[in-house]
Amino acid sequence: MYPKHHPSYELLLDYAAGNLPIAPSVIIATHCSICHECRDTLDTINITGAALMDDLNADSLDTDSLENVLTKINNQPKDTEIKYDYNSNSLTFDVPKTLNNYLPKSLKWKNLSSGVKTAELIADDGFNLDIYRIKSGYKIPKHTHTGFEYTMVLDGGFTDNQIYFGPGDFSFLDDTSNHSPKADLDRDCYCLVSIDSQIKLTGPIGRFINLINN
Repeated sequence: MYPKHHPSYELLLDYAAGNLPIAPSVIIATHCSICHECRDTLDTINITGAALMDDLNADSLDTDSLENVLTKINNQPKDTEIKYDYNSNSLTFDVPKTLNNYLPKSLKWKNLSSGVKTAELIADDGFNLDIYRIKSGYKIPKHTHTGFEYTMVLDGGFTDNQIYFGPGDFSFLDDTSNHSPKADLDRDCYCLVSIDSQIKLTGPIGRFINLINN
């Protein structure tokens, strides 16, 4: 599993600083647990923060502080290989053990549409954390959000706006995004999803439904 799509540096910085709610934090932590690139970035962020704090807490802050920080970063041992740690738990495929504390023994699936089922992992006042199961070949109707959507593929894959997302890949969308993801033809797609907003359908049929519901 080698992810090709990653959280931005700004998101990783917010995660490292503890500025994100628990649900999206779990998604980013899960992605980082299997992504060498993002783990290295997080290590650099954490080492830089710790080194700067050391210098700031010193009796005096000299002009060589930045050089000292860079030296500490360069002297850190680099991981040559990630040891992937999986646990199947209540799913039929292996998932990173980072999710252990959030996966129940059995998932309670609910139908979101004819081709999408969801199982709730965390119910929060802001962001919820759910597993989505998208039926193979199913295309979710075109929609946008009134807030943010964090997604990580656990198994299978989907294509969205001509971009392919496979196992481990991360996606972050805001209210400017308009998309219609389609699952792989040969297998169901399982995603870890956290949103803090309502879904607003934007296709022709969706706009009609939205008009009726208003």
